[in-house]
Amino acid sequence: MSSPHSPLVRIAERGDAAAIDAFCRNLGIHSWSPLLPEAEERCLSLAYLPPTGQVIGIAKIHHHPLPEGDAPAGYYLGGIYVAEQYRHRGIGRCLTEFRLRKIAEHARQAYYFTNERNIASQRLHASLGFERIAVLSQIFALRPDDPDTRLWLYRLQVPRPEAWSPSNSTTLGPAADVR
Repeated sequence: MSSPHSPLVRIAERGDAAAIDAFCRNLGIHSWSPLLPEAEERCLSLAYLPPTGQVIGIAKIHHHPLPEGDAPAGYYLGGIYVAEQYRHRGIGRCLTEFRLRKIAEHARQAYYFTNERNIASQRLHASLGFERIAVLSQIFALRPDDPDTRLWLYRLQVPRPEAWSPSNSTTLGPAADVR
């Protein structure tokens, strides 16, 4: 059971633009609010603290209806950011599980790719069952920041929505309470 101040995760809405802009500004990244409202090819989710609604994490889904090069068509987990003071509390995992449930509404496979040096991301996704299927120099016109590295492409057979257990809730439990 979660406490009243445990983070929650949901689909971002047009009314979240100012909070998303502030979150992105604090992280020094370009704002993701132009991704609102959700479009068929993209979906933006956020982790927030009730009752204030403070955004503490954001994550994307991209739908690529056509393959490109060696990258298959399908739903891809996009970028994810968690505010530094809330990292290592299960928020990234919760955002990822939430996005996988959303993908499960449309497809049986999810994809994800990362720079070969992003060990933390690889560990998280491996713990969810993702398996590496390719090593590429570019995926959907995206290249690694470091030209000496490659992108690792992963795939997961996504459980049907009814297979998700109550433990995969969109409310983080007491171990992740951020008070």
